[in-house]
Amino acid sequence: MHQDGPRISLRVDLNEYPDKPPRKWIGGKFNRVQLTFVLLDIKNFQVNGWSANNVGKLTLKDCDTGVSLRFAGQSVQIDCIAHFLEVEKISGYYDSGTS
Repeated sequence: MHQDGPRISLRVDLNEYPDKPPRKWIGGKFNRVQLTFVLLDIKNFQVNGWSANNVGKLTLKDCDTGVSLRFAGQSVQIDCIAHFLEVEKISGYYDSGTS
């Protein structure tokens, strides 16, 4: 959450890695994709629960006022409604915990 306005940055690690990753990722031996996005002009935000490693399902949908986000896992549920969603960064990285 940002103090300079009603916006939230989220970073998520995706389960699937592309079959044909960008050339600059190949040398890094990456096995995960990390996506960082920003929800702007937040209208509603709720967090129930939390843990050090939040694993769950992320759902983004169009709604009347912009975009609706829901993240649901065993230890956390996040619901948010924002006017805008901006993809800030897409990057590859190596997760040593992934086989």
